[in-house]
Amino acid sequence: MTRAKRDPSAPSGFTLIEILVALAILAVILAVFAQVLSGSVLSSRRIDAETQALLVARSTMERIGRDLPLQPGVTSGKLAGGGGWSLRISPATVAGRPAANLSGVATFLVVLTVTKPPFSPITLTSLRILPLPPTAPATTL
Repeated sequence: MTRAKRDPSAPSGFTLIEILVALAILAVILAVFAQVLSGSVLSSRRIDAETQALLVARSTMERIGRDLPLQPGVTSGKLAGGGGWSLRISPATVAGRPAANLSGVATFLVVLTVTKPPFSPITLTSLRILPLPPTAPATTL
């Protein structure tokens, strides 16, 4: 089986198979690039949403005692872009027992949860101390 000899003066070029293989390789590379780009955009959006939720949580924790009263109960609110927050304040306990009797202060456990669907909620927990108002001495008549 012998091959036909090529004329050295004839123009050389690519065959149809070589062009199709090159296009297939290019398509695979572009598909991988599109996946990476799509994943990074989704990751960026997730990070932005989680950062916003964390900022809301931190600013809400800062408001406790100023705008939000530091007293036992549950408070909640809505976020501008969807989702919301829930604040639970309860008297602090240690291993199921009331906290030690500290004169002049009350201790509270503060649990703040911020939800921003479809992402996982962010929960911040803090122990806050509130000075109690001085008790008036008993007067005798």
